[in-house]
Amino acid sequence: KFSAYSAAVFNDEIIIHGGYESSTWSGTASDKTYGYDPFTNHWQTHATLPISLFDSTLVLANDTLVYAGGDTSNSRFSTWSIQYLAGNEYHVNPTQHEGMITSSIQDLRPLEEGAASLLWLEFATVEPSGTSIGLQYRTADTPQGIASSAWLPTTVPINTYLTAGNQSLTEVVEDSAFLQYRVRYTTTQLMGWTTPSLVNVSIGADSAAFTTTPPPSLQPTSSPVSVETYHHATTQDGTYVLALHSSDASGVLDGESDWLTLSWNTATSTFSVDDPSALLFNQQATATPGPMTSQGQSMNWTFTLSETLPSDHLRFKTSTHAERNASFLHPDISSIDRQVTVELNDVTSEMSSQGGASVDQGEVLPGNTSLNLTIDHRFTNSGLRLLGGAIECRIHLDLHTFDTDSSGERIWTNETSEWFDLPAGQAHHANINTPESPSGELQLWIEARTSEDWELVFDTTPLEFIINADGPTLLDVSPNLDEYTNEETYRTVSFLFHDVGGFSNETLTALSWLEARDDGTNGGAADGIPQRIEYQPSLFYTHQDGNQWTVNITVNDTVNDDHQWGRVLLEGTDLAGFSVPAVSAEDGHARWESRTPTKGELLHFEPTKNLLNTTLMRFEPSQQVGWTMTVTDTNGLSDLTEIRIELGNDESLGVKYTTVDETCSSLDERLLLLPSGCVVEQSNGALTVDFTATVQWSMSLAGLIQGELDVVVRDYDGTQRFSFTEAWVLDREMSIEVNHLRDETGSVQQDIITDAVVMGGDSLNLSADVAYRSSGTPYTGDLRLRWDGLLQGEPWRGGATVSIIDGLLETTIVTPESSGLVQDMTLTLWDPLESQVLSVYDLPVFKLDHDAPVLLPSAIDDAISRYKLEQVEIGVNIAENHQWSNELTLTCQIQSLTKSWEPVSLVRNSTTVFDGKTMFSFMFDFSKLGDPSLLSEQANLNCWADGTDDAGWELSSSTGNSELDPWLEAPLNSIGPDLGLENVELSGVFEAGEKIRLSFFVINGGEQLPTPFNATIELVQGEERTLVGRSVFYSMDANTAKSVKRSFTAPEGTWTLEITVDKEGLVWEIDETNNVWNRTVQDQSGGLGGLTLMIGGGGMLALAGGAVLIRRRGPSTVVEEKVAVALEATGQSLQSSRETSSPQQPAQKRRGPPGGKIASNSGKTPSRGPPRGPPKASSNQSEPSPQEMAAKHMAALGVPQTAEERVEGYAQLPGGGEYEYTGEGTFYVGQTCGRWRLNDDKSFTRIPDDS
Repeated sequence: KFSAYSAAVFNDEIIIHGGYESSTWSGTASDKTYGYDPFTNHWQTHATLPISLFDSTLVLANDTLVYAGGDTSNSRFSTWSIQYLAGNEYHVNPTQHEGMITSSIQDLRPLEEGAASLLWLEFATVEPSGTSIGLQYRTADTPQGIASSAWLPTTVPINTYLTAGNQSLTEVVEDSAFLQYRVRYTTTQLMGWTTPSLVNVSIGADSAAFTTTPPPSLQPTSSPVSVETYHHATTQDGTYVLALHSSDASGVLDGESDWLTLSWNTATSTFSVDDPSALLFNQQATATPGPMTSQGQSMNWTFTLSETLPSDHLRFKTSTHAERNASFLHPDISSIDRQVTVELNDVTSEMSSQGGASVDQGEVLPGNTSLNLTIDHRFTNSGLRLLGGAIECRIHLDLHTFDTDSSGERIWTNETSEWFDLPAGQAHHANINTPESPSGELQLWIEARTSEDWELVFDTTPLEFIINADGPTLLDVSPNLDEYTNEETYRTVSFLFHDVGGFSNETLTALSWLEARDDGTNGGAADGIPQRIEYQPSLFYTHQDGNQWTVNITVNDTVNDDHQWGRVLLEGTDLAGFSVPAVSAEDGHARWESRTPTKGELLHFEPTKNLLNTTLMRFEPSQQVGWTMTVTDTNGLSDLTEIRIELGNDESLGVKYTTVDETCSSLDERLLLLPSGCVVEQSNGALTVDFTATVQWSMSLAGLIQGELDVVVRDYDGTQRFSFTEAWVLDREMSIEVNHLRDETGSVQQDIITDAVVMGGDSLNLSADVAYRSSGTPYTGDLRLRWDGLLQGEPWRGGATVSIIDGLLETTIVTPESSGLVQDMTLTLWDPLESQVLSVYDLPVFKLDHDAPVLLPSAIDDAISRYKLEQVEIGVNIAENHQWSNELTLTCQIQSLTKSWEPVSLVRNSTTVFDGKTMFSFMFDFSKLGDPSLLSEQANLNCWADGTDDAGWELSSSTGNSELDPWLEAPLNSIGPDLGLENVELSGVFEAGEKIRLSFFVINGGEQLPTPFNATIELVQGEERTLVGRSVFYSMDANTAKSVKRSFTAPEGTWTLEITVDKEGLVWEIDETNNVWNRTVQDQSGGLGGLTLMIGGGGMLALAGGAVLIRRRGPSTVVEEKVAVALEATGQSLQSSRETSSPQQPAQKRRGPPGGKIASNSGKTPSRGPPRGPPKASSNQSEPSPQEMAAKHMAALGVPQTAEERVEGYAQLPGGGEYEYTGEGTFYVGQTCGRWRLNDDKSFTRIPDDS
């Protein structure tokens, strides 16, 4: 589609130049030039323009086309993209113009199945001055070959053309039936547009073709076969030929045989046959020419093939031999068909039972009937008759008699005729008689044979007849003879005959007699006795079942009164002509006594079971209901057929009693009769039936009318229905009273109450009383129990069938093997079919616990001192997600490699529950079970626990929990208290009656001791011990000393002073050997005053030294003595005289913090200390001067001190010092850093230099 083009008329065409072509919303300029002839509606495309344009001008001026201007943009109506042309072009006519017309491919064959040979080509033209026409052609033997053929006369080196006239084509190869030509038009008269004209073109050729395709199959010696051909001899007479040749299945010609040639000479009109291979049968062949026309002539060829042929296939060829030869070999292959059908066409008889002479399938014929058979034979596929060959045939008669052998099988008899020849080319008629006897089913069939090379086909399917050699026999009559039966409007009287052939309306007549209608008619006597003239004709119909024939007559005997009679009489023969059995008119073949029917009556009806009142019965599932009724029938109880009770206007709900088999049954499963629920009695013409049934759970009020009841009495005369209302009421509701719901499995057995904890997977035993809600009667039977609720938010539901006996329901509900809160749990009681909820019971909220409690590892990480076993506190944590309210038993035992103490078990309740953990606290006292010092170095405190959670789960532990694999294995270290005596000093005169002063330190060189103990002072003289003092200590901190001072009067004679720490043995210590100090003293009154003074002086000095405070961790029971001694005033040197209890003094015990170093004055090398602080100084501190010692003692008296300098820990200490452990405490000392004291809170306090 385009617009805005320019146009002009030139050389009888409208020249269209440029234009605007639209494409959707945009367009483009065109560069095309078109020519259009409106008279022929023909378009052609001329040269393409060098540019695209539209809206230009095109005019014809002086035989020249001139165009100018135009627009080359792509947007015709846009102002911003206009591109106008300023140029112009023109087109001048050439001196000569030529064109070419090419014909379609010309098929010169008269028909597709044919061939043609070219003779000539002639064409005529009209060529005005200045014009000319030339012609070229090309030929081929197929349409596809034309494209590759060269144009003639020549194209190389130059094109040459034929001029008008007749041109010979005899040089073209024969059988080249396809030709194409082209014509060149030339004119120099362009302005006047004068052109030449081609008048006509004609082509001559000789041809031959098949009008009809040769038959696909041919039959030897058949009736003549016809083949039609078409021939054309253009210029002279010739010869038309039809030829046949033997071949194989693929069409390859047989090399050992020759062509059979049938020829027709058109000049002499003679027919000739050339058959060197003897393919024809008796040389039977004809040729019939059709009328001659300008288009050619048809030929009809007929022939018959011989019996003996070289092969089983033939090829056909047709030819025309005239000025040129044209031959066509047909591509199809014809096969030799030797299949011959022999068939039985017709059977006739004078004894046909169907009318006419023809005997059809299934006819009934008497014995020894003559049959005329027509037997024909033809080629199967073509239907042609045979003209030769010998074929024989014979006839079979097979009789399947109704006689039986000893095994009960029917007997066959067979007859076969002799072989006879079938005449060639016509049907054969044969006669045969059927067997005379016995009766049976006759099968007639033929058999054929031949010695020729034919393939015989004959149908052995027999033609069946019925041979009737006997007359009909009456087997049964309905109604029974002399039967007293109900009157019927359409009473069917039936006769059952045994007859081989049967009956028809033409051979049999039926007559009827009814006493009320026919007695005394037609001149007969009205005496109740049938006479022949009183019978009336009646219609009948027959039915066959093998050899049994039923003859049915329909009469209306309702015209009879009760006890009047009816008769039916038959007259005639069967199809074979045998008469029916003869009877008298008085007796008839059928006779019966008419009966007027009456219906049964209900005499009495009442309910018997589960009554609310005398007429209303309660229906409760699984409960019994019952009725009693009495019925009668005036025609006799034998007329009764059924008595039933229908409930709720539903004919399938109820019970029934059937008189035929004298049984009771339920109408469906909703109401089931008991085995003993049917009691029947007959008395005085009345029938009494007592029904007892059980109501089933499948009975509901759906589709029922409650209370409606129908009693239905059926007999041979009809049905009586007696209806009652408000006769019953259905009550399906139940009540359930739960006696208990209890968990009786596992170690914990409990009732399911609110917040109960049940082990997952346990079974809950349910015991409940179930009764009918309205009557309160205990229920017995099966019900469906469902439970439905939420377990930790997820559905928990299930169900089971429960059997209830005398209202007691006992069942088990298995809990899921899961954990969580069970809530919204209901027990629902359903009927056994689960169609209705009968009762609902809500369960309390409880818990399921399917996880065993986990005994968590102990938090005790440090070792326990074997000397501090009097108060060992052990905490136990149990991971229990649900609830633990039971007691926990913890058993602990001290075990070592050499010996073990007796285990101790404590039972405690939990102290608290926090973050899912149940916590227990146990305090053990092992101090009285053994001597810890006797335990081997490797000793442990082993513990294991025993208990169950509220669900009954035993404790589990990932680290063990038994005596052999304990839960807790805490090692016992050897760090403990170590009590001892130090700095024991006596002062005074060791004479009888004198006061002796005693001072000493009770030290604890080990861990803190919370156990009370005492220090006992005794004088020992012989066997006598006298307590002179006792100091009680309620506790003692680690690495501390406490001063004890006492005085006593010296006794006479020799005495021993003995000091004992923990004399009662209440404290287990690291070393028990240093707890006793003793000293034996003799009386010195005999001039030993100087010695006494010496001892006294020494005692004073010892007392001064003993007044130094060792270390005090708190204001407990330490006895502090303030000393103000001006040691410098005495002028004596400071000494530490110590009295020893024996010549060999015990080893100095370790003091200070655990693992600390002993001061240099202790005589031992430091071994361990607290975490290293600043670098230690290399210098050692000297012994304190007397002035320093005095200053310390003065500080004890309360002399004011300067402000203290403190640091929070050892990390803040200045460098250059080292640790020093003394009786006063632990110090950090250095020349550059000064002196620092370790406080109880791990801080350090600087001691001023002037202190």
